[in-house]
Amino acid sequence: MGAIFGLSSIVGPTIGGWIVDNSSWHWVFYVNLPVGILAAITIFMGLKDEKRRTEKVTIDYAGAVTLVVGVICLLLGLNLGGKDYPWGSWQIISLLSTSFLFLLAFILIEKRAQEPILSLDLFKNRVFAVTNIVGFLMGLGMFGSIMFLPIFLQGVVGVSATSSGNTMIPMMVAMMLTSIFSGQLVTKVSFRTMFMSGMSVMALGFYFLSTMTVNTTQLAATAYTVVLGLGMGLIMPTITIAVQSAFPPEQRGVATSSTQFFRSIGGTLGMTILGVVMNNQSASLLERDFFPKVQLIPGLQAGPFSSLLEKAHANPQGLFNMLLSPDVLNKIPQPLQQVLLPPLKVALADSLHMVFLVAMVIIITGVFISLLMGKAGIEKKPHNPVTQKERMQLATEGISN
Repeated sequence: MGAIFGLSSIVGPTIGGWIVDNSSWHWVFYVNLPVGILAAITIFMGLKDEKRRTEKVTIDYAGAVTLVVGVICLLLGLNLGGKDYPWGSWQIISLLSTSFLFLLAFILIEKRAQEPILSLDLFKNRVFAVTNIVGFLMGLGMFGSIMFLPIFLQGVVGVSATSSGNTMIPMMVAMMLTSIFSGQLVTKVSFRTMFMSGMSVMALGFYFLSTMTVNTTQLAATAYTVVLGLGMGLIMPTITIAVQSAFPPEQRGVATSSTQFFRSIGGTLGMTILGVVMNNQSASLLERDFFPKVQLIPGLQAGPFSSLLEKAHANPQGLFNMLLSPDVLNKIPQPLQQVLLPPLKVALADSLHMVFLVAMVIIITGVFISLLMGKAGIEKKPHNPVTQKERMQLATEGISN
């Protein structure tokens, strides 16, 4: 499963980059329609013989609603805060307060629900609790790298969207290889060893990414992502195996789905939190290094870029988007490019430096969280060799039968 996930993660960024370079960016979203329809047909045909539950099922609608509202308000508050609205504004305070209240309501509802979406009793199991925290942190780092690395490659290195997508291929290949390898290794060592090893390698990969500058080559960035992929591959299969080994068959469905939930939430929050880090860092750097140089250029403040520069004080992403769009860059006169682009690329590289450092710290936190796992691992069945006498007896019974 880890290898297949890695394969799809290779195909996705590559096709996405090709679409952006050769068609409308809207097709990055539209492409999910035919893919989703094909997936639905595959599920219908492949699982048509599945047995349906005949007993009455109670769906936890209240838990679903409170969880969705709580998470959405949290994401909106983190994403809009400091950019569209000040952190102390009533809009951001209202969103974060609403998130807190709905998530609290979710916890209270899950304690009383007949069939909860996420039974809180599962967290009494140490393997379950630690594994999901590690999965959350890994998702944060994984999706954070997938989101921000192409920005560096396109905005700083200057490669196309297709080429930046191809840069992710070695990382996913490394993840596929170690996913297969770790599935075998996890039967021989403890879960703690697997998690600590994987998170340590991921932290090393993020450290390498944090060292990237405007002089970093695409080849060097690719090598750093390979290190990241090796670490992710050690963790991904172990997460599923760990929770499945900790519960009886009737609870494994909920336990397994929870790992996907926390990893996805980690990725979603990761992109939001790291985006906030990038926006705050880049706004500070632009105010210090970029805008003072721009103010020295005669006529620029009143020219066609005046509105863009004005908005950039509050939302620097608009300036960085200029680096990601060849069409926009081609409209800028070459002499002006030589003045504008170098400090802008430095600001983008330095902002992403902070993003990768923060991601590294979070992953290092996962290393220490892994220590709480204890010595849990796959229980090895005792080896009972069959004696010569028993073999003869089995053979005699087989002949008689």
